[in-house]
Amino acid sequence: MKNQILLYGASNLWLSRRAALTEVRRRFPGHLEIGLAHGPGRSYGLRAGNPLFHYEPLSAVDFGFYYESSVRRVAFITDIGNDIAYSQAPEQVVGWVTDLALRLEAANFEIVIGGLPAKSLATLNPTFFRSLARLYYSNGTAVTRDQVTRDLEEIEVRIEQLCRDRGYRFQPADSAWYSPDRFHLKPSTVAPYWSTLLQSFGAHNDYESRWSYRVRQPLFPQKYWFVGKERNGRSRYRNLVPNSVVLVR
Repeated sequence: MKNQILLYGASNLWLSRRAALTEVRRRFPGHLEIGLAHGPGRSYGLRAGNPLFHYEPLSAVDFGFYYESSVRRVAFITDIGNDIAYSQAPEQVVGWVTDLALRLEAANFEIVIGGLPAKSLATLNPTFFRSLARLYYSNGTAVTRDQVTRDLEEIEVRIEQLCRDRGYRFQPADSAWYSPDRFHLKPSTVAPYWSTLLQSFGAHNDYESRWSYRVRQPLFPQKYWFVGKERNGRSRYRNLVPNSVVLVR
């Protein structure tokens, strides 16, 4: 049996990539072709990232897999909401996610979309939020916690409606997953996070990863920009988990 599993996300997917690959290996028997599109600060519609690294928009990523009729295909769309930090309107963010989801649906992927940390962020001390906003938001001196929370809530409502309309699975976020900044995962919750996202797919083995040195590397994508200059990553890895190929975009 062959499975094609696509993982889209930003900093939380980058932080939890080992847990994600481990859980995918546990849930899907047979050969795995995994597409991994991640990166701190990554956007669904903009070339963005952080002060050092920028990445292609997630909505534009194409892994180039050959889609055979006998292959099971599942795509996980996570870390929606980063684009609020780039002053993008909720309807624009949802539009980018919708474009990606419809393209994947047309290629016969089952689609699972992860919820946003709106409830978690709403509990953050407003003064602490203002300090974080200066680091993470393009308009950090003007944005407020309540404004960001409202935008995230609007995105989530629209995404849930998309899932109902198109028959996608939606998995709400658990506020207990998040660290003191209320939107990055705690190291202790990355495994529960992915176990929850994949809970509708039965576990077929009790695989526990013994990670090699190379998977502890950043796993840079095929194309990225470092301080404005285009660079190329390795892009293809064999057996990061047994019987698998991982393409990093």
